Amino acid sequence: MIALTIACEGWALALWVIAFVFARERSAREALRALLPAALALLLAGLAGRALKELWNVPRPLSVLGPDAVHVLLEPLRNRSFPSGHSASAAAVALFALRRYGSRAWPLVLLALGGGISRLYVGAHWTLDVLSGWAVGAIAGLAAEPAGRAVLAASRALGRLASSLFPPPPTSAASPADPGATCPAPARRARTLVCLPTYDERENLGPMLAALFAVDAELHVLVIDDGSPDGTGALADEIAAREPRLFVLHRPAKEGLGKAYLAGFAWALERAYDLVVEMDADFSHDPRALPALLARAQDADLVLGSRYVAGGGTRGWGPLRRLLSAGGSLYARTILGLPIRDLTGGFKCFRRGVLEAVDLASVGCSGYAFQIELTHRAHRAGFRVAEVPILFVDRRVGRSKMSGRIVLEAIVKVWEMRLAAFAGAEARAQRAA
Repeated sequence: MIALTIACEGWALALWVIAFVFARERSAREALRALLPAALALLLAGLAGRALKELWNVPRPLSVLGPDAVHVLLEPLRNRSFPSGHSASAAAVALFALRRYGSRAWPLVLLALGGGISRLYVGAHWTLDVLSGWAVGAIAGLAAEPAGRAVLAASRALGRLASSLFPPPPTSAASPADPGATCPAPARRARTLVCLPTYDERENLGPMLAALFAVDAELHVLVIDDGSPDGTGALADEIAAREPRLFVLHRPAKEGLGKAYLAGFAWALERAYDLVVEMDADFSHDPRALPALLARAQDADLVLGSRYVAGGGTRGWGPLRRLLSAGGSLYARTILGLPIRDLTGGFKCFRRGVLEAVDLASVGCSGYAFQIELTHRAHRAGFRVAEVPILFVDRRVGRSKMSGRIVLEAIVKVWEMRLAAFAGAEARAQRAA
């Protein structure tokens, strides 16, 4: 309840609304159009609450949080100080969101309910204050939408007037539209390369390669080693000397998972592979699941091995890691507006057309953020993204490469991706106009 109390402060409520709207709209223009009635709802609720406060200027029941505050819930409805401004503001925003987004607005509805209950708990208001605050907010929320339409109509009229008085200079012809997104499936047997980034994976490498070649005898595998101190790169060279399906790419130092995959993708594109798979070398990704990904790639451009669809799951994880992984996917999915359950997984199969189209040279993320960014770019470009269930098993031997820096990078980079998507949408709209 204390957290809800803090979240319902005015500035925090505004941040909640901005994040919610930006997560639901596909362009900055549409997000701003949606935020206008939300801002009006907050303004009307605030003005009405202030006016009613002057009419009922009675001291609040308690001024500090304490064990006796809960007794406020038991007070009769006749006790009142003035309508709760927090309750009014939260209810106004929740009603606006319900009208615009329907059932997807449940977070703001819960915020409105929790905000009112929290005001009772801390003793800041009587029961009637919260009920009247919700009523004021509901009226403000209903009035915000028509008021927003009127403001938008007036702004468009002013824009047309300004355009007639100050016409823009002539522009050159628009650039060609973005290329079609779907990639044709190859008529022949697709040449497939599995990219295995390694760092101190000597104990896992030999068994993993044997398992991969046992699953599909026509696979090629590229080991991308970042100068492993335990000699993983040297072992890969030894195996490659007698195994023509294995190739090794040595990098001088550890630069992160994302950089290793980008180097592997560039290597694959130079050699005309049709399908490129990325997976871990520690048996977290079961090689026996690979045929399902390759089969799904016949009618999808990007196939994700998913832990969070029916039939998928994890094994050997503690509660904290489960929460971190599932929460990371939910966080990214909500902010980016993607209809994909598992955004942070690293078991994927790309058609080469996807890798050619997503501008790999501009990808700068690593870890979780790298996986999120590639899937986000593919989806934005219109490629067909599919998920197949996999069971993710914690590594057999060795240490996890997960770190706090990787998690923090994902938290920040997701917002950068969202803002970049808005900028791209605005640019396309301008070209179309």
